Amino acid sequence: MFKNMKIKYKLFGGFFLAFLILATVAFKSQYALTTIHEKELQVNQMGELQQLLLKKITDHYKWVNKVNEDIVRQSTGLTVEKDDHACSLGKWLYGSGRRNTITMFPGLKGVLSSLEEPHARLHNSAMGLEKLLQLNVSQIAISNYYKNKTSPALLDVQAGLQKAVDILSRDAQTAGRELEDIQRSAIQWGYGLLIFAAFAFILISILLSNLIVKPLAESVEYAQAIQNEDLTVSLYSDRGDEIGELQKALNDMGENLKSILGDVLSYSDQLAGASEQMNEAAGKMSRETAQVNEKSHTVASAAEEMSMTMKDVSSASEHATANMNHVASSTEQMSATVSEIAQNSENARSITEKAVRSVEQASTKVAVLGEAARQVTQVVEVINDISEQTKLLALNATIEAARAGEAGKGFAVVANEVKELAKQTNDAIGEIRTKIEAIQNSTDDTISEISSISKVIGEVNDTVNNIATAVEEQSVTTNDIAYNVKDAANGLSTVSDSVTQSAMASQSIAADISMVNQTNDLVLQESQLVSENAGELAKMSEQLKSIVQRFRLN
Repeated sequence: MFKNMKIKYKLFGGFFLAFLILATVAFKSQYALTTIHEKELQVNQMGELQQLLLKKITDHYKWVNKVNEDIVRQSTGLTVEKDDHACSLGKWLYGSGRRNTITMFPGLKGVLSSLEEPHARLHNSAMGLEKLLQLNVSQIAISNYYKNKTSPALLDVQAGLQKAVDILSRDAQTAGRELEDIQRSAIQWGYGLLIFAAFAFILISILLSNLIVKPLAESVEYAQAIQNEDLTVSLYSDRGDEIGELQKALNDMGENLKSILGDVLSYSDQLAGASEQMNEAAGKMSRETAQVNEKSHTVASAAEEMSMTMKDVSSASEHATANMNHVASSTEQMSATVSEIAQNSENARSITEKAVRSVEQASTKVAVLGEAARQVTQVVEVINDISEQTKLLALNATIEAARAGEAGKGFAVVANEVKELAKQTNDAIGEIRTKIEAIQNSTDDTISEISSISKVIGEVNDTVNNIATAVEEQSVTTNDIAYNVKDAANGLSTVSDSVTQSAMASQSIAADISMVNQTNDLVLQESQLVSENAGELAKMSEQLKSIVQRFRLN
């Protein structure tokens, strides 16, 4: 399934999975930090409330000391606050301080409510003591009142406040243990998530390497084999992504190039055979032309003898007729040979034109391959930009973690891991870029080699066209020879039929023989030209074969 996914979806999936892992780590870390902060805040609030309640206990000790001082001085009034709502504890107990405390710590509601009655009794006892002082009663009576009223109320208030302090102390210890458990759990979760993230990133890296880097390396190895002129290798791919398309295009290009070079090698052998046949035909034409020249000279001598004596005309005309028939037969054979050469030249031209088109198609496919490699390079650059941005984000996260102090150490480790993974991503991207550049260089070399083959095939095509043109001209000349030889034979037949017209026939024969000599000279020149062209065609065939044989096809 992953093999058939497009590269952009693979990369998106990998980065999305990495993002989910990082988001999970960040969320868990943030949740742990938030919970720890709330617990620390709760513990601090408990400590502050304990300090407040202890201060209230101390304040009431001071309050009692002032009462005792006023009693000892036998003052007519007490200098302490006698209103239970106006003292510092009363203001807190009946004000927003108590309501806020109950909101934060509902377990103190009953204890704080139980303080109202003894606290009111304590301050009421102060008013009773003040009345006794004003009435100037005895110290014993005042002492008994203090002992029976003030002291028990003070003890009840102190006991209530101490109970609240004990509850807060117990809750603070519980909260402290919970805080330690949360911190320990956060550390364990942090290490666990870090280990999981490390394994996940390693797995993602291996997966992306197997899905992208490995097939690219196989493609580069195949392209290097083609560059080294080895066409026996093949590249199999069952992938449906861009790399699979690239591998299929590379393999098709190699197979097409192998087929083209095989055809060129076969056609070069055929071309060599055709050039050999043309050379043999040219030699045969030269020999036949020499025979025609020899026979024409014989006929000319016979015509001269026929002019000298009418008796020899009949014999000479019969001899000339036989020679002309032989010439006609040779000329027809030469015409057939030239026609065959013309047909082979036309076939060679069609083959070379097909080779030119095949090479052009191969060059086009290789160019498409180069363009695909450049597009992969652009995708790699985009990935590189994303990696750089990831490194910047990791650096910012490290800075923020440093600002957070002890609480940010775990997050700093995560940020460093992210930064290291981004660096590894950069290294992998650099390696991918190097591989793609090697593919592009191999593609350029392949295009250069195909251009050289195309140039040589073009030169062979031009040579074959020249040969075809020369053979067509030779065919016209051969037909003229056959026509003239037939005229000469008809003239000799006329001499044989009528001796009275021998003088006219001898003149006609002499004229025809002169034309035959001229035609033979032309045939000889054309035969030499055909022989030279056949030699050039053989050289071109050998040159083409040597170029193709540089490649290993089997």
